Amino acid sequence: MDTWFLFGIILFTLVLSFQLMYVIVSLWTMKGTLPPNSDIEELKMSILIPSYNEEEVLRSCLAGIQNLRYTNYEVIIINDGSSDRTFSILYELLELVPVILKPHNRLTYNSVKMTYHSRLHTNIVVIDKYNGGKADSLNAGSDYATGDVLITLDADSILEANSLNYMNEEFQDELILAAGGTVQVGQMMKEGKPVFQGKYLLKYQLSEYISSFFVRKYVQSRFNMLAIVSGAFGAFRREMLYEINGYKKTIGEDMEITLHIQKYMAARAKQYRMVFIPQAVCYTEAPESIRDIFKQRIRWQKGFIDCIVKYRKDFVQTLRPTFSLFLFWDSLGMALLGIMTVIAVPVMILMNGVTPFYLFCLALSIAMQFIFRATGYWAAAKYGHRYSVISYIRIYMFFFLECLIRPIVDSIIFLYATSSYFLQKDKHQWNKVKRIGSVTYHS
Repeated sequence: MDTWFLFGIILFTLVLSFQLMYVIVSLWTMKGTLPPNSDIEELKMSILIPSYNEEEVLRSCLAGIQNLRYTNYEVIIINDGSSDRTFSILYELLELVPVILKPHNRLTYNSVKMTYHSRLHTNIVVIDKYNGGKADSLNAGSDYATGDVLITLDADSILEANSLNYMNEEFQDELILAAGGTVQVGQMMKEGKPVFQGKYLLKYQLSEYISSFFVRKYVQSRFNMLAIVSGAFGAFRREMLYEINGYKKTIGEDMEITLHIQKYMAARAKQYRMVFIPQAVCYTEAPESIRDIFKQRIRWQKGFIDCIVKYRKDFVQTLRPTFSLFLFWDSLGMALLGIMTVIAVPVMILMNGVTPFYLFCLALSIAMQFIFRATGYWAAAKYGHRYSVISYIRIYMFFFLECLIRPIVDSIIFLYATSSYFLQKDKHQWNKVKRIGSVTYHS
């Protein structure tokens, strides 16, 4: 018993130390946002929007794009055999005209039925193709793209006006191969300002989004350890994407392409990098029902397991050892320890009762989670994402309810998704959550 107790204390200390590292690096190095540099050359960017049954959200997505302060870009919407009114809405909204567009023939994907350009917006084209999944759609869009940089954008995501300007600044450095932007909960915006409002499930997700991007991804980027460039808003050099043969058919195409780029960088002598750009922001429609949030998180976990299985040899043979160790501890190790804690703590209390030491560890764990979340909101404010005083009070009060529920929910999702991954036959469907169009563009 003494050996297991000591082992538990060591693991508990390691977990807290890792979280503290995130906090310290963020507080020590984060400088905040500056206005975008308007004097540098605009690289041509191709915004790829894979769409499958997106009739509820396309209008808002296009409204955000049309209000960009960037000028040198094209938009490629890929209709992946939608069964709803996605294509007819695009046809009416954009006044589409059939046109023969020539692909570069560098990537493989399902057959294209027809290509169109918009009569109203000359920089918008639509690819109508047979259904093949999100990765297949992104390959099609990438193959038809003419931009130096490819922007991947979910159809429910709305870009902030300066988002591409900030991306452009980073890609002036030729060693930057890919970049991720900040993804925020769109339902938490009112008249262009962040507010703590809406359903319980939205509030439950807000702190997670804030800390995941403004703390975790920020610090990972500092160490060149990014494991996921979010599919909701990412950027990639087109020629590099061709060299690695584009996206692979997998559950988590965003993690797969990121790991593939990490492998690409590890095999070359140049100091290539993937970065996170906190001031490049888009707003997404977060799930609003229990069914949809579980569906989303289960897909994320299955995507993680799928990539671990797919790249299992590369973690030892080709990827940087520091990256492999960081990823496994940060993602898999921390999740397993969370499950062990959820199971072990009640057992230990039943066996030994509630001791002052257990209460101290519990209080320390809650305090660390509070500091981690507070660091996220502090960092978000540094980049202009500030809430009112009343909202901050409500956020921190809500935290104490969240910290009781989240470990249990995360453990259930991890165990269910991991086990069902190995039992599921068709692992590579779109598996979308329901879109209701609750996020609108605010200038």
